[in-house]
Amino acid sequence: MSTFDRAEFLFRTPLRTVNAGSAFVFLLAFALAAPALDQPPRHDELYHLLAARGLLTVGEPRIGDGFYVRGLEYTYLAALSLRIFGETLPAARLPALLAAAAIPAVLFFWLYRTGRPAAAWFASLSWLSSPFFIEIATFARFYSIQTLAFTIGAILLERARTRAFPISFAHTLTGVATLVFAIHLQPVTLFGVAGLALWLMVDELPKEWTRRRWLRWSFLIALPLFFLLPLLFPDFLASLWMRFRTAEAFNARFRDAIWFYHAWYQLYYPGLWSLTPLLAALALVRAPSLALFTICTFTVPFVLASLAAPKATRYLAFAQPFLFTLWGLALAELGKLAARFLCGLRRPFAIGLLRFPSGYVLFIPALALTMLAQPFWVRTLAFLLGFRLPFEAPTPDWASVAARLRREAATVSVVMGPHDVYNFFYIGRHDITFSPSKYNELRSEPPGPWRYDPRTGRPVLSETRYLERLFSCYPSGMFVIMTSYLDKSFALPPSAREFLERNTVRLPLPAASGVTAFVWRHEPAVPADSFCSDLHTHSRLAVEGR
Repeated sequence: MSTFDRAEFLFRTPLRTVNAGSAFVFLLAFALAAPALDQPPRHDELYHLLAARGLLTVGEPRIGDGFYVRGLEYTYLAALSLRIFGETLPAARLPALLAAAAIPAVLFFWLYRTGRPAAAWFASLSWLSSPFFIEIATFARFYSIQTLAFTIGAILLERARTRAFPISFAHTLTGVATLVFAIHLQPVTLFGVAGLALWLMVDELPKEWTRRRWLRWSFLIALPLFFLLPLLFPDFLASLWMRFRTAEAFNARFRDAIWFYHAWYQLYYPGLWSLTPLLAALALVRAPSLALFTICTFTVPFVLASLAAPKATRYLAFAQPFLFTLWGLALAELGKLAARFLCGLRRPFAIGLLRFPSGYVLFIPALALTMLAQPFWVRTLAFLLGFRLPFEAPTPDWASVAARLRREAATVSVVMGPHDVYNFFYIGRHDITFSPSKYNELRSEPPGPWRYDPRTGRPVLSETRYLERLFSCYPSGMFVIMTSYLDKSFALPPSAREFLERNTVRLPLPAASGVTAFVWRHEPAVPADSFCSDLHTHSRLAVEGR
């Protein structure tokens, strides 16, 4: 056994089998992210938590008078977790953590079985310590399940190429099924499918081109049809392009920010991200098949997501494990080269210091120091410890003022504001939503003074003139909003804020809570038109009942 082979054998000795290694990686990922399960809730995950409560109480994913059916599979998992562990936010996040912890275990199992034990360790450990992993692992939503499904589906397709029938057929069928499930959870997964398609074309098409005449003819026939697609399906392509380039109001500032994902990678991993082209070249030379697979599977979604209008780091979570896999392949090969080089320098140094396995003994600490020089660990610790970095908005402490808001809510006729799910979760009541952003999200509803939100069963208003008319409908009310949203026009237009400041009084709440509540009490002057009666009907409020 050569020095290099003995050095790589080190990666097999701590955990003798691939199953034990995968289990260790899973438990490590779970233990790392578990302390962050009790962090304050983020907006979207409350949809699943509230709908899961509805499943447990009335047997339907009900929030208020509406139904939340997106990602229903996660809602059922959250309901099961709530039934077992109690109706708490950590319990609702537990399915996300379990799915997220399985991702590095799958990466480890796959790379180890392909004969890349060093890459298996590098890829899995770097992924589970990344802020991208912590984000989806502690987010009670379907992103970790989507990422796990895409990772498994892509790996099964990659493995199917090296298996004989019928195993290859089973791999392909299962892989396609998991990819369809991932698309069902989040349609943006189609970007990843496009990457897999490119990989198949680049990797397989040249091999089959010279052997199969029907493939050449099919390509020559399909090529003109591809350019005719805009003429054959103009409306479909136009709607697809509009969806691709349309962002909701809260996300509109990033609509044309093609640098968005690049900036986050450059912020968290400046060294590795800057060297990615060189690392990819090294991986292609040393492990061409796996490297090409990971490059296509990550690069295509990265480019398409950068060009798309909606942007958030979790939107690209499904492709990120393959970036860390590419880095793992390259770092493993770099480690082998370093081991060979350093072992060749024994003579100038003390023989006792540089005996086998000197290459990896020196390379691994150097790699660890290099990784610590990447700022990603600062963001990971911020997630785990629950503090915010300077460029992030402070997290509102709803829990500290929930009791005060509930007492006030019991004395007013209407509770409203832009944060419907927060009101339901902390106050236990929400009657009307005022939010230009949510109003524009409900495009299926016809325009008018308000639109009906099927998720909560509440009317949604967006214009200040209707907010002014609403005041005449209710003798008392409370408008609750996060303090950081007071100057965000997609949540509260400046004219609406001026109206609230003139016609209400602020409820005395601690400034540190990050929550502001406006309260009004007056005798209503009901207008002659049907605005108030219709609003009462849609908001499920009885005029004399509150």
